[in-house]
Amino acid sequence: MNKGDFLKLEYTGYDDKGNVFDSTSGEIAKKLHNKEGTLLIVFGYDKLVVGLEEVLPNMKKGETKEIALTPDKAFGDRLKEMVKVVSESELLRNNIRPEVGLTLQLETDQGLLFGTVKSINSGRVTLDFNHPLAGKNVRYSIKLIDVVTEKDGKLSTLLDDMQLKAKWKFTNDKVELELTKSDDKDYEGKKQYISQLLKILIPEIKDVEIKEV
Repeated sequence: MNKGDFLKLEYTGYDDKGNVFDSTSGEIAKKLHNKEGTLLIVFGYDKLVVGLEEVLPNMKKGETKEIALTPDKAFGDRLKEMVKVVSESELLRNNIRPEVGLTLQLETDQGLLFGTVKSINSGRVTLDFNHPLAGKNVRYSIKLIDVVTEKDGKLSTLLDDMQLKAKWKFTNDKVELELTKSDDKDYEGKKQYISQLLKILIPEIKDVEIKEV
């Protein structure tokens, strides 16, 4: 398995109490991934927890594994310095009305971070920027459905994943895409995005020409 290979995965992640926190099936899949079913991962590009990145290269197509991960191989240890206290009035000035349990997206010294409101007392808001599963052992049940390595297969897989219908033709490092127009509200955005994405994820492609039918 090499960087840039397309992996089709099915998996379910469980926390230390056996609760499902991520999955490719059920309502949680629809919420987190906007769909149920096989998830496309580009190995080395899409961020996976360390433990999964380490085990995937040793798996065969069709194989299922149960993987128990300690925090250092999952979502890291809980860090005290990732818990911050900010002024409630400062948040309100930025049109943010804090509530306990609310997840906020804030610009910090470390860049853009997501924090959970843990408490609000006397105008001071405690925000936890640790991952919700930081410091916890987790478990994954994971199945490697397929590994796609050739550019033709990668293009087909990516179009399927983006729910785009197309015919294509390769000429050296150029691909001509004949996209079928769609009433999907996201179609125009996908059309613009696919051109950039192909050149990033399939380095053999240097030029993309798109036509519509």
